[in-house]
Amino acid sequence: MKRIITLALCLSLIPGVGAVAQNTGKERLKELEEKADEIKEHKKAKSDNDLFELNGVSYLGFGWSRVDGDAFSGRFGKSKQFFVNLLECSVNPAPWLSISAGADLEWDYFELKKDNDFDVQADNSLAVIAAPAGIDWVKSVFRPVSFVVPAAVSFHIGDTSLKFGAEAMFNVDNWNVVRNRHNVGKSQYRVKTKGGEVEKCVLRYYAAVDFDGLGVFYKYCPESIIPGSDIIKGYHTIGILLSL
Repeated sequence: MKRIITLALCLSLIPGVGAVAQNTGKERLKELEEKADEIKEHKKAKSDNDLFELNGVSYLGFGWSRVDGDAFSGRFGKSKQFFVNLLECSVNPAPWLSISAGADLEWDYFELKKDNDFDVQADNSLAVIAAPAGIDWVKSVFRPVSFVVPAAVSFHIGDTSLKFGAEAMFNVDNWNVVRNRHNVGKSQYRVKTKGGEVEKCVLRYYAAVDFDGLGVFYKYCPESIIPGSDIIKGYHTIGILLSL
């Protein structure tokens, strides 16, 4: 053992021998790094070109809505929308093309302009009524909750994706809520009412642009979401998408 250690020390002291061993180690390390990079690139290419993909909770979005009609302000901002993806399935026939469908859970937040109240009628229908006289400040919100089934075609250019599609909104009546808040002087009154019937299925259209995980979207709903009424009809939503 002592002879082996002595021989190793002697070789390290001989000019050129130690350098050769060092160079060999560096070359081996470089080869390993190059091999690791090749494996990463292969995995990325394989992932990018998978024919079928199935993902859960793959994105979420937050937006601001503008609702047509005299009962609303007609501006983006007061009414809002939040949704989270539950499941998404996509088919990728080419690196630049994807066809997808999925399911989202969505919360909408429709706020009337002041002096108006949402009211849940005895038959669970939704109506807009004038706020009581003598109220200093009014805030009335209808918050329906829905399952949304989107279907879209996406075009990929590098890290950028363009998506165009349509989605069906299926409302969950038992989760709908109306919240009315009235201020009279320094006193504040809040009333929460469950209910407010929404159409069982509503069709919407949307477009989105995604830049490597961060994107923007636009949605348009031309139909009335309230049965037999045009209270909430023709609303637009713009917002932000975040891939998870």
